[in-house]
Amino acid sequence: MSQKPIDPTPPNSPAKDVEGEDVNVVKKQTQRPGEKTEAVDRAITPTSIKTKEQEAEKIEKASEQARRKLDE
Repeated sequence: MSQKPIDPTPPNSPAKDVEGEDVNVVKKQTQRPGEKTEAVDRAITPTSIKTKEQEAEKIEKASEQARRKLDE
């Protein structure tokens, strides 16, 4: 009994569509900015600690500048 592979396509060959043309499976379509789900995506999508630290530093600098203006 000889065993035939289920899919005769070698694993390293590019994916093909119905018409036989190559399909870019790595390319990812992204959503347009400003869509209704953007707020949810931002809340769910984790960001790096470094990014949050940079945002916190910007906020601290802005608050220091505001305090200086109030003290003048």
